[in-house]
Amino acid sequence: MEQSAPRDQAILGIKMLDNLKDRLKWHLESLVEEDPSHTITAQDIRSFFEGEEMERRRKKSRRE
Repeated sequence: MEQSAPRDQAILGIKMLDNLKDRLKWHLESLVEEDPSHTITAQDIRSFFEGEEMERRRKKSRRE
């Protein structure tokens, strides 16, 4: 039974990473849909992760 915990954690980590990838892809696609001539920049990606961090902090503060 002890060995299933690391395996379960690994599976959860993979699922969370896949979900993050999907959210990033959706965000970048929405930028291009709004403006088809838009070129994705490092700032677009930074903005996505800043928004993710703000959301994480907002959720954390609601739990406390």
